[in-house]
Amino acid sequence: MPPSTRATPARSSSWHKEPAMRATASALLAACAMLLLPTACAPRGGRRARPTPAPQPLIAPAARWGYVGGQAVARADAEVKNTQDKALYLTERYSMSAYRIPMAKGACSVKLHFAETYEGIKQAGQRVFTVALEGKPVLPDLDVFREAGNQSFAAIVKEFAVEVKDGELTIEFTPKVQNPMINAIEVRALRQGRPAGAALLINCGAAADYEAKDGRIWRRDQEYAAP
Repeated sequence: MPPSTRATPARSSSWHKEPAMRATASALLAACAMLLLPTACAPRGGRRARPTPAPQPLIAPAARWGYVGGQAVARADAEVKNTQDKALYLTERYSMSAYRIPMAKGACSVKLHFAETYEGIKQAGQRVFTVALEGKPVLPDLDVFREAGNQSFAAIVKEFAVEVKDGELTIEFTPKVQNPMINAIEVRALRQGRPAGAALLINCGAAADYEAKDGRIWRRDQEYAAP
């Protein structure tokens, strides 16, 4: 009889994969260990991503922005050139000394809206005043009638970037001829030169909020009160 032979059990095909599997597991463990290391053990030159700071609110909590002095007036319905929202320019505040807006420190954009709608102004030079932002004149000897092309019922908008350092934006008006006036004010915070957050929209002289054609809500006028 031929000698008996002992059957050798076949090795599983997974046996050949064990070294590769062990290498993969080791790599995963090393990666997990790196994630658990404290910052002090991070490689030199490595930088941690800084979280983007949350934008501060434009208006300081519990603050009441508003006008200082002056009178409000609403004109009869009429067409106003250079705008799709004539209602903004048919109310105005005049003879005020300032608007004060408590807000977070930093850069902001300020848009000032004007249209000469007083029937007593018939030509250039009959109403002249200066507007200053944070104490700096930005519109010296402003003549709205002249700026609008020597015509009344024509809107003009002046925009400025300003740095608020004391926690309150101050817009001052100094008369030269007749009384200063303004129709609307738009203030928006800037972050790295770009608009950030919601804008404060003031419909000067208005007794009620106004929804513009673009859907934005312009706030009714109100008197300033210290925060």
